[in-house]
Amino acid sequence: MVYKPLDGLNLTNDQIAKLSARDWVLEHAAYIYKDHTNLVAKLDYPIENAPNKYVIKLFGWRNTLSKILSPVMRSRAKKSWDTAHFLLSNDIPTPAPLAVYTSRRYGFVRKNFYLCECINDFNSARAVLRRLDTPEPEKAKLVKIIAKIVRRMHKANFVHNDLTLANFLVEKIQPDRVYLVDLNRGVHYCYLRNYRRIMDVAKMDLCSCDFTESHSGCYRDQFLRQYRDDYERDRRLLRMALQRKGWKKRWKNRIRK
Repeated sequence: MVYKPLDGLNLTNDQIAKLSARDWVLEHAAYIYKDHTNLVAKLDYPIENAPNKYVIKLFGWRNTLSKILSPVMRSRAKKSWDTAHFLLSNDIPTPAPLAVYTSRRYGFVRKNFYLCECINDFNSARAVLRRLDTPEPEKAKLVKIIAKIVRRMHKANFVHNDLTLANFLVEKIQPDRVYLVDLNRGVHYCYLRNYRRIMDVAKMDLCSCDFTESHSGCYRDQFLRQYRDDYERDRRLLRMALQRKGWKKRWKNRIRK
């Protein structure tokens, strides 16, 4: 089944067969961003009305349970498609969705992929903030932009659930253009509770500190001052969330040993 936007990006059966084949995508990719469970690649394979270059995300399986439950769930490609439209309708920047395909057998998802606009010449927000030659005012401006994006997203009762700095793409030519990507884990709630909101924020590795004491140049602090009006409350909640995150990490490391 193919879902397409109103402006009409049509995929033929031959194109669907090629785009849903992992080996074909790997062979024809202009660039491969990720190839693990999911394959994310830049393509310039011609499709009518499509941009010259676009990105495909071909989804695999992280675990058996997800595969078993797939008959009662949207495919991750369809979830990415729905989320992209939701974010754009709420003025939250993300690459424009182009097409999505889901193939099922007896209700079980067999193949699914998502096509979206390609953002050319970008850095991740993580790379920009960690690079020593990036001027401090540019870093502070980027943190402010990210805070506004996350504020708008949470105000719309949406959590990303994988809100790392690597999932914010920053255009090199116009660094004030920042896009949120990797949308398939997001959830839209009727009402967004504070702990879900703050746990989303806690995933961003804005600073190496544990946020127990203030220090100059802390990007977490800069983020919170732009993120919401209740700074003191959010600071307290974020400190608790980071401590909980640290405990879980130490516990996992102990188990692995």
